[in-house]
Amino acid sequence: MLPQSSSLERAASPTTNRLQASLGVVSLIALVAGAYAMHATPGAGAPASLSLLLGGALGIAFECGRFCFFCIFRNLIERRPMAVVT
Repeated sequence: MLPQSSSLERAASPTTNRLQASLGVVSLIALVAGAYAMHATPGAGAPASLSLLLGGALGIAFECGRFCFFCIFRNLIERRPMAVVT
């Protein structure tokens, strides 16, 4: 009997890779177009467009780095000494 490979060991199909790449490009174009449209809004348009672009960049960086807020807070809660509040 052959050992089963995990999902991490299996290579994605070429169709899946193309779909992911095209969705990424469409998302990037939508992000830039939204920031450009926001920038033209009088008032808070420029800060809002900058926030959108920085948020997108941080989201991509956190996703690629596998950054997890849940794990950070879980570790904080698990290591904290429990005290009864009266």
